[in-house]
Amino acid sequence: MRKVKYVDNPNIKIFDYVEKNYDGSFNAAGNMNKVGEYKTLAWSFQSEWRYSMVLLPHTIDGKLDIDVSNQNKGMLQNYYDIKINDNAFKDMEIVTGPKMNAGEKLLLEAICQKYAPSVKISNSI
Repeated sequence: MRKVKYVDNPNIKIFDYVEKNYDGSFNAAGNMNKVGEYKTLAWSFQSEWRYSMVLLPHTIDGKLDIDVSNQNKGMLQNYYDIKINDNAFKDMEIVTGPKMNAGEKLLLEAICQKYAPSVKISNSI
């Protein structure tokens, strides 16, 4: 768990460089552990803390194998189950995004009611 840091330009904090090539591909270098650690100053009123986990596609021998064509090549699994202590949900708040539709919100509320009834759900500004 980490406290979110609010800065002028979050991308500068994450990526050392991003380079678009003439063939439409790109190269990027950065620290993936910092993804989700930074947000723009406009959100600083949230004083947010985040749990995060970075999972990257790799070959069976552990070599990085990223395919950005959305075909999931190189992924050994499509999900990762993690055990979370029930106490972690006692003070949790879920802030829904502005693009969440009414049906998705009903589904979220039903899941929370069944598995984590003490979770507070609120709308993003």
